[in-house]
Amino acid sequence: MVLLRYRSRMIPVVMTNQRKKSDGFTLIELAIVVTIMGVLVTIIIPNYFRFADRAKNALVRENIHVIQTAVEDFSVEHYGTYPVQTDAPELLAMLPKGELPRNPFDNHPTPLAWNRDPAIPGEIAITNLPGGGYMLQGHGADAVLDPPIIGGD
Repeated sequence: MVLLRYRSRMIPVVMTNQRKKSDGFTLIELAIVVTIMGVLVTIIIPNYFRFADRAKNALVRENIHVIQTAVEDFSVEHYGTYPVQTDAPELLAMLPKGELPRNPFDNHPTPLAWNRDPAIPGEIAITNLPGGGYMLQGHGADAVLDPPIIGGD
């Protein structure tokens, strides 16, 4: 028993041995939250990387179309002939701002390959076809993107 002063009077107060309720979380509550977060992360992270790869593949396709426009402009300027590897500087001048579009995988200018399959992500290949046509292919996140663009028929 403890005596407390209240308005200049002493009042006896009986104190029990009970603990105060804490404001924290119990171990069970924390374990449930961590489990739920783990399940969400295992669902979200693979989807994020899949959607990021799809977006980069779409940018490679867009870069292919930019280069296709430049190849067609080159053809118009040169009376129906399509560029070969030695015409690369002149083809470059036909591109917007006179430079290759940005590679979505490393943010450098898109590598341009002539007469071979594209080998690295973001690379675009121009293949001269027999008879004067051309084929454009791009390498996506994992492989060469389908279908190739064939022009000049």
